[in-house]
Amino acid sequence: STQEFGFIAVGDTGYVSEKSGAIVVSRAIREYCAAEDCHFALMAGDNIYHSGASGDSGDAVRFESRLILPYGPLTAISDSFRIYVALGNEIPFSVPPSALMLVLGGFLVGLGVFFGGGCTSGHGVCGMARFSVRSFIATLSFMVTTFVTVFVIRHMLGL
Repeated sequence: STQEFGFIAVGDTGYVSEKSGAIVVSRAIREYCAAEDCHFALMAGDNIYHSGASGDSGDAVRFESRLILPYGPLTAISDSFRIYVALGNEIPFSVPPSALMLVLGGFLVGLGVFFGGGCTSGHGVCGMARFSVRSFIATLSFMVTTFVTVFVIRHMLGL
């Protein structure tokens, strides 16, 4: 027999603030999980350190203020509710694009959406969550195309 369960997944939740970011996200999760049966939460990316861990006592302070303070109250959802967190921060990366590359990139994205029957986010997040074979194939093709494109641009063309 199959058993259904609910969970919630969030990405970059922003800074800890009463007006936006982590505290507002935490409140929304509590409200949603009060109405739905949430068993756990998944949190990914850019959620602890603005510029990486420093290895000093400030890491513990940041962990407390950026995770425990806003998300600790979620344990009131149930005794078994857990938050699984992939700690991380952004990787500094900058490529100054030319106007031609921006226009060409926009055109290619439009073609991909048209021929792929949807956008990368729709296939990658929603379609794969529904175990859509079409979305798995589309997402795989997006990833392969991305790898090939970066390889050609960076290593073959040297741009």
